[in-house]
Amino acid sequence: MYFINTIKKFYNKNTIQINYNQTYESISKKYNIKKRKKKLIINITIGRSGSRWLTKIFTEHQNEFNGGTERDVLRESFYHYCNYYKLKIDDAPFFYQLKSQILEDWRNSDSSIICSPYFTFGLKKNN
Repeated sequence: MYFINTIKKFYNKNTIQINYNQTYESISKKYNIKKRKKKLIINITIGRSGSRWLTKIFTEHQNEFNGGTERDVLRESFYHYCNYYKLKIDDAPFFYQLKSQILEDWRNSDSSIICSPYFTFGLKKNN
């Protein structure tokens, strides 16, 4: 029980806020429309590779690029863990959250940059 309470406290403090009034379908629909006109850069690396530095260079151009590294560490690491050990989970909510973050980036710029070492497994099966 202690572990579950710790997770809840972590999420309450550190979760990136998304608009939960949107349905999964509306997020996907907006994403599919915008992805034709906007750019998405996904940097999949291992730790200590300079990816944070590279992302910082891109995001210095604020009107052109928006994004960051490891936006939601707990969810990203859980996704990585489940894919590494081939655990069958419903990962659709994770990808809808990610798409929502990308849409937020695209609202402010033409390109979204996502950089995370946690996407090394399983990202290619989704779009």
